[in-house]
Amino acid sequence: MSAMNLFSAARDLSTGHRVFSELVDYSEEWAARNGLSLILHGELSGLPEVNASYRHLGWFGLMPMFNPARFAGGEAFWIEGRDKDGRCLTVQAARHYHLSGSLTETIENLDLFYSPHERAGAGESCVCTVPEAEQITGSLVYSGSTFAHPDLRGRGVAKVMPRLSRALGWLLWRQRTTISMVDPVLIDKGVVQAYGYQKVGHKVVWRGSPDQGDIDLALVWMDEEEAVRDAARIIESAKAPA
Repeated sequence: MSAMNLFSAARDLSTGHRVFSELVDYSEEWAARNGLSLILHGELSGLPEVNASYRHLGWFGLMPMFNPARFAGGEAFWIEGRDKDGRCLTVQAARHYHLSGSLTETIENLDLFYSPHERAGAGESCVCTVPEAEQITGSLVYSGSTFAHPDLRGRGVAKVMPRLSRALGWLLWRQRTTISMVDPVLIDKGVVQAYGYQKVGHKVVWRGSPDQGDIDLALVWMDEEEAVRDAARIIESAKAPA
């Protein structure tokens, strides 16, 4: 599905859900105020190249589930914010899963990161010690790869882009849970709170990744009801008199 058709489909679906429809409108208005056009890509091709071109600006290396060379096919999108000169200034990506087992199992057997026909790195392992992950299953979206160009920092990217991806994910896939894995420093800095996540668990111990090396991450998540309440709160705050 092309970027235009995917965005059109999401907008058509959003008419049946007031909160997420308003969140899409809110996001577009935010983009317009910042001189951006939001583009929704229905395929992940192009995202690795954009990530590589901005790594020098501090963007975290692309997670394998967002790299078509590591995870081909499936249901995924990425949102790109371009300025009038065609520069990509912000990104957010999402992938949908149908978990038959628990999130813990999916993380530890590396199915969260790689499609079935792709191989993990030699000796690669991942251990999740978050108790709540044992209870998470079914329809799930991983939302991540958030990026804000320095020219856009301080303008609300962390407030808008993760919420837009959760809303569009729900409109397309009706996920029960949205998760991400983050560097713990983002919790200390209040960035994860800006994303809207209140549930944080430690930790995911990832070793031998060909892309990330050895890294410890925190798991953050919210269920469908929390995502709706969070979106409604943001919309209401935007409507409040300054």
